[in-house]
Amino acid sequence: MTIEKRRLALIEETITHYTLKNRGEIKTSIGSKCIYSPTPTSEGCAIGRLIADKEVCKAMDVLAGCVNDPKLESLLPTEIKELGVDFLLALQRLHDGEDNWSDNGLTLSGISTVNSIKNQFSLN
Repeated sequence: MTIEKRRLALIEETITHYTLKNRGEIKTSIGSKCIYSPTPTSEGCAIGRLIADKEVCKAMDVLAGCVNDPKLESLLPTEIKELGVDFLLALQRLHDGEDNWSDNGLTLSGISTVNSIKNQFSLN
């Protein structure tokens, strides 16, 4: 499967999987944040769900950064790195954007975000 087809399939799978209720968020003393590891209500964030080794997710949570951080990027399995850091950041922004999701799934804002990602990576 080509990188483009893998990217498109991952976007579509993310759209069908997530709602506002299962985005891999945890509450902290300063608000909410998404984490790579599974939580009681989620399999983890959009990137964390791709990583089979959940110990890697835990290590990424400790670093608490984005996939473009060289320390985090170095932990990613090769098949995920192949998707490209820019694509992974875009996918994570889709996932993290609370206005992209409702209790039932993608919102109009989310649809706009998806279309932007598809255009950015020529996935139309």
